[in-house]
Amino acid sequence: MANIKLGGTTLATESSGAITFPAGTLGSGVIYPTGHVINSVYSSNDYEISYTGDTSVHEIESSSGVDWVASITTSSTSNHILVMTTMHFTGGASGIQDNRGHIHGLLDKNGAGYAQVYNGYYGVGVYDYGGSGIFSNLPYNHIFRVSPNFVGICNFKFTITANHSSSILKFNYPSTTQESNIILMEIKG
Repeated sequence: MANIKLGGTTLATESSGAITFPAGTLGSGVIYPTGHVINSVYSSNDYEISYTGDTSVHEIESSSGVDWVASITTSSTSNHILVMTTMHFTGGASGIQDNRGHIHGLLDKNGAGYAQVYNGYYGVGVYDYGGSGIFSNLPYNHIFRVSPNFVGICNFKFTITANHSSSILKFNYPSTTQESNIILMEIKG
């Protein structure tokens, strides 16, 4: 058995070829190499909601009247945030061709107000060239990177807009089997 020590502190122990590190926390002076994940956040949502009969912008909610927001705290202005989403949308329409909608990703830096950082135009639903009606139930998966140039709390939320007033767009339908999620990762810049 061998020990690796630095200044009298055991950093690792080797026994029969297996290396064991003692439990502990890295200090605040640790410098991560560029590209490493240094912080991550997971947010899930199984709230079902229907957006019917209008083309207004709707915030995606986590419960009635409460916007679904995922937050991460950045530690350097040079770091980036990798945003990964899986959202479940169902669309239906009768007698129209365009049953599409689009999603926008919004970022708020520490309460300064939301600004669009992602445009998923025509990201949800389908187009029916026959115009006789259509139904779709598809997951919406997307990955994008944001460089907020900011240290502090970054809040992310998403909005959805239908392209046609006769469209029906549902989020997490049915809620008994669907769950949407957002993963935020702070990447060392």
